[in-house]
Amino acid sequence: MAASVLAGACGTTSGDAAGAPATGASGEPRTIVLFSRTEGFRHSSIEPAVEALRPRLTAEGFAVVATEDPDALQGAVDGGAVAAVVFVSTTGDVLDPPHEAAMERFVRAGGGFAGVHAAADTEYDWPFYGELLGTWFADHPPVAPGTVERTDVAHRSTAGLPDPWARVDEWYRFRSAPAGRSVLLTHDGEPVAWSGTVDDGAVWYTALGHTDESWADPLFVDHVVAGITSVT
Repeated sequence: MAASVLAGACGTTSGDAAGAPATGASGEPRTIVLFSRTEGFRHSSIEPAVEALRPRLTAEGFAVVATEDPDALQGAVDGGAVAAVVFVSTTGDVLDPPHEAAMERFVRAGGGFAGVHAAADTEYDWPFYGELLGTWFADHPPVAPGTVERTDVAHRSTAGLPDPWARVDEWYRFRSAPAGRSVLLTHDGEPVAWSGTVDDGAVWYTALGHTDESWADPLFVDHVVAGITSVT
């Protein structure tokens, strides 16, 4: 399965991004993997997303690896130093069975998973992924202005947001309500962001982030960084 590696970067400062040090037992920074392989529609916002998230997560004390290579992803999660994996607008069938098995082991054993936007348009034939996200993407209208409402004002990814929050985005509709998940944000009654757990692993997802401009908005990037660090 051929794929390209986008980039890698390591943070050198330690931090307390989620109530626990970002360093592992060896004292080295724990890693967050930004995975952005696409086998369907490819969002132009992927590269701005990676460029926005890398320095912010590094500043939180994490090493950051951005890749589209499922073998690199499997090697990272099997290596024991990964705090969380983030699917950044992935689409389609991006993992083969060995990669899927590695991800399932990682999450069930306590690894964190975060998904951004088209992560919900991914791996429709992998039952564990449905368990992980709680639902899948169904459809969307054209990009348009909209208003986001908070249903959880205490979660770290929503606590700093205005209520209501006016945005221009691509407003996803889903096949069902996210099963077993705590909905954090809504738009016109549709879930926009949620969190939960799978065995010992923590999960967070936001449907926002379709546009390139989203990733130049500090408030939106704060929302995503807080969501990612909440699962570490």
